[in-house]
Amino acid sequence: MLKAFKGVMAGFWKGLVLPSMTSTLVAIFVPIAILMVAIAVGDGLIRSRYHLYVFSDPFDIYAKVGHEVLSRQQDERPGVVVLGDSLMVYCIDEEILGASLENASETHDIQGLLFATPNQSTYEMAAIVDQANLAPGSVVLIGLSQGLFVKPTGTKPESILTQILENPRLPFQSVVLDEEARLAGAHPPFRTGMHAIDNSGFYIARKTALVKHVVLGAEPYGDPLTAHWLPFVDNPEFHAEEREQVGDTLKFYLENSEENFAILARMIERERARRGTRFVIVQAPINPGWSDVAEGAALFDRFVSDAAAFSRQVGAPYLQVSAGQSWESADFFDYEGHLKSPSARTSCSETVASAALARLEAPS
Repeated sequence: MLKAFKGVMAGFWKGLVLPSMTSTLVAIFVPIAILMVAIAVGDGLIRSRYHLYVFSDPFDIYAKVGHEVLSRQQDERPGVVVLGDSLMVYCIDEEILGASLENASETHDIQGLLFATPNQSTYEMAAIVDQANLAPGSVVLIGLSQGLFVKPTGTKPESILTQILENPRLPFQSVVLDEEARLAGAHPPFRTGMHAIDNSGFYIARKTALVKHVVLGAEPYGDPLTAHWLPFVDNPEFHAEEREQVGDTLKFYLENSEENFAILARMIERERARRGTRFVIVQAPINPGWSDVAEGAALFDRFVSDAAAFSRQVGAPYLQVSAGQSWESADFFDYEGHLKSPSARTSCSETVASAALARLEAPS
């Protein structure tokens, strides 16, 4: 079987680069066959215990979050959901978050859900909350980082909306995402209501990994702390580049933050009316080394001020996880704010869990 698999995949790659009729047919057949299987099983594969077969690699966090979101369709427990980009992935230890929620609450059976993903956009936050089937009164913690707000919105080619409409990173569709796209002047694709067709881009992008895993078995989910890119950012040369580029980051933030805040405000208003969802605005970890960089200090002073003002605007508690912590630059992989110290990640997880419980148990 392994030899057959190698032959099929060799033909697939040859079909992409060589003018052989047989190889070309194989290259065409493999994606079509995968799509046909996906149509037959619908979202059953990504929801099932076999979801790891879909992962492009052990760190495919978008596939992991997609599995967890779709698996919640029949879950009626209150949820504590953490949204955000990779800064929140490295802020939160899922086991510590779950244990903190379980140990601290005697009145609720609470499910802690880390739905943060690398480079997550405000559009994808809205889609995740829309599809997560949260029980009434659940708590959503919106992790805010500078990276979330530098992303261009609208319909330009460089817009994050354009990118995720053309190449969806999550394995589900959302009417909320489509509504936001129309508000921005974009035209979302026609939706058939068939999971595999509407999400074909997600599965086709993972076609090679899916075939490999069917033959060789799926790999377990990887620990983010062992991700291959971390040594690249955890070095003085990269840190110097980050400091040099902070002026551009501030520029992009000032250009794009207003509309990204507006998308989040609409999400909060919508979910409160729909399910009584409660929100906490969380300022993601900030590397204290920025205080020694003039433009960096200006960026984060403005960002923290805007985040606090936004929390007041939407009537949600504001949590600055770095406040009161004894974190040093050595506790971070980089200046962007990815925590690496186990003790720092523990304190971040416990701080977020405490804020979630306080919001969950507060009067409506």
